[in-house]
Amino acid sequence: ARGKRIIYDIAGRVFIKDTGDSTTFMAKLWQAVDDIFDSIDADDTLGGNAIAAMIVRMGRPSMDEFLEGEGGVFGYIDFAVQAEETVR
Repeated sequence: ARGKRIIYDIAGRVFIKDTGDSTTFMAKLWQAVDDIFDSIDADDTLGGNAIAAMIVRMGRPSMDEFLEGEGGVFGYIDFAVQAEETVR
């Protein structure tokens, strides 16, 4: 039996509330980037379900783009992870 390779694309968004303090907002954006990286780097098997996972995209489309809702204004970081699995 030969193994079949499946590639999964997983995308997400981390929202950061803008309190009006640009220094704090930027620090929280960088913390979100670090958290995403650290999560994948800590276990690129995604709990043993994948052969390997890697971040293929991470960033903020524009520093001028914010979303309103849930009692605040939010900036965000977009990210995408690609994971590979082999099934038999």
